Amino acid sequence: MTKDVEQLDVMLANDINPSRTKGNYFPPEVLKNIADRLPYKYICPLFHVCRSWNGALTQELYETVHTYSPERFKLIVYAILHSAEDRHLGHYVRKLYIPHDFNKHTDLLLDLPNLCPYVTELSLPLLENLDMPFYLRKWKDVSRVCILNFLQPPLTLPMDYLRERLRKLSISPSPQTDWITLISKLPCIEELCIRFSSYYGWGTSGNITFYQWEEIHKCLPRLHCLAMTFVNVEGEPPAYVIPCDSLRELNLMLQTGHHWGQYFARKYTQLEKLYLTLKARGTGDYTSDIVDFARSCRTLQHLRLPDRPDYYRLFIDTIPRGQSQLKCIDARLQDQTWFSATIDGFNRTLSEISVKAESRSIFNRVMETLKACPILVDLDLQYPHAQLNVDYVLTRLGGLKRLSLRADKLKVDEKHNKYTHHLLQDISLSANDIADSVYEYLSVHCSRLSSLKCVYAKGCTRACTINYLSAGLKSVHVEYWNRCIFKVTRFSEEERISEHRRRQGDLSNMETIKGFTTWYRTRHELGRIAERVEPEVIGLELRKSGYNGREEEAQRVRESPEMPRIACGRAIISINCSFVDKLTLYGNRTHWRA
Repeated sequence: MTKDVEQLDVMLANDINPSRTKGNYFPPEVLKNIADRLPYKYICPLFHVCRSWNGALTQELYETVHTYSPERFKLIVYAILHSAEDRHLGHYVRKLYIPHDFNKHTDLLLDLPNLCPYVTELSLPLLENLDMPFYLRKWKDVSRVCILNFLQPPLTLPMDYLRERLRKLSISPSPQTDWITLISKLPCIEELCIRFSSYYGWGTSGNITFYQWEEIHKCLPRLHCLAMTFVNVEGEPPAYVIPCDSLRELNLMLQTGHHWGQYFARKYTQLEKLYLTLKARGTGDYTSDIVDFARSCRTLQHLRLPDRPDYYRLFIDTIPRGQSQLKCIDARLQDQTWFSATIDGFNRTLSEISVKAESRSIFNRVMETLKACPILVDLDLQYPHAQLNVDYVLTRLGGLKRLSLRADKLKVDEKHNKYTHHLLQDISLSANDIADSVYEYLSVHCSRLSSLKCVYAKGCTRACTINYLSAGLKSVHVEYWNRCIFKVTRFSEEERISEHRRRQGDLSNMETIKGFTTWYRTRHELGRIAERVEPEVIGLELRKSGYNGREEEAQRVRESPEMPRIACGRAIISINCSFVDKLTLYGNRTHWRA
């Protein structure tokens, strides 16, 4: 199958019509298998130029309609609405996700049950402009419903319809809403999110007793994910607690309450993911609750306790290590001894580790400690005041698939450039300065990257060049926190190979590989995503900024844009890559508030 993909890659690079090749006679199953291994950039031309590919991929492309953008969703609905009568594209849709802000398009909403009659999984907000009971009953084949709502639930839900279908519910109840009675009528819920809000007043909407907690699980025997925000736990836990074996993920934002630790320890016997935010009001001390809860977490794999490193360490120290299945550690290196002992205690199960430190003095010891984790594949290293060598990290930890580095400066050291890292797929680099040689190193020694992210923080003001010419790259994300202009040159497969050989010295430097160049910049001072601009506009800005003061120079830039390294007070960020599926560029984020 890999050979088929490689042949197709070369075929498209040489402008060979796929419909004239033997690939046109592959059965649909084989074509789908090949498509799963192809970059998205090839799917569209194959879909349009070849009847066999079109027939094989149409069902795949329309089986799931999922977008958060109302405008994109509208375009998809229009495409289905105006498709040829003999095609009925909507008949392929099985999973349909209606975005939140689609309420105003009532006419299109009313058409959807007829356009997509065979939907089996439906996700939608509560549509205020429609009769929800009548509307939902028009979907005859739906077996799974997800309702995502950020207002108080109305009492007009068709309970008889949803009783056996509703799998996911997200609501924000007001104090007047009897939400427990509401969910008691929906026993098939698997994911429940209750968003209490301080908008309704402290100590009212988020109050919940242990008795009510028992009622939730009594009503929802299939519940495997529970999330609650702004919770005030009241009362004493019951003497007898019915264990809940179905819940795997618990996400809580607690404000007040005691004894919840011992209650959860008896209640959740098979918990795998715990996200606990402690927003204590007053002088709340949760030490005893943390200890009680942690002692029971023998199946826990992921733990998050943001903003409370003291409680996080206490929880980790209390988990039974002999039976633990913990996969993820998030450590702040204030105590190297604790870090080494913790990693040693969980090293056989740890696959994801995040390390934050202020000093580089113990960096080598940290790397030695991490080498003891045989299945480590995901690493996040943050040394914001240090200089790190990217190649050193990859050489010491050769099994990584995902790497995130944050430092003051990132560079490479030639003495570590002897090894090739075939497993690395995603890399994220963030620093005040990232040496251009880092990307040359990645292009040669990490040739299977699918995602590349680089962030130049406010300390970087120089022009930068990002070269990554390996074929498998699908996503490029670049942020430059100061004023800049992006020059992006993308290469076809044939050009990419020639340019790669030229950079390695196999071709004469006189041989010019043009590629396809586009320019991007932010529209105004606030750092938004960069927008594309024409070379003529760039040339005009150069002329206004006094670039040699000659019209012929500005004209030369417009026709063959060889930009100066700094223009109009902006650094030039040059990006050379293949035609990636996703390109994201941000500039001038110094004063931007996310």
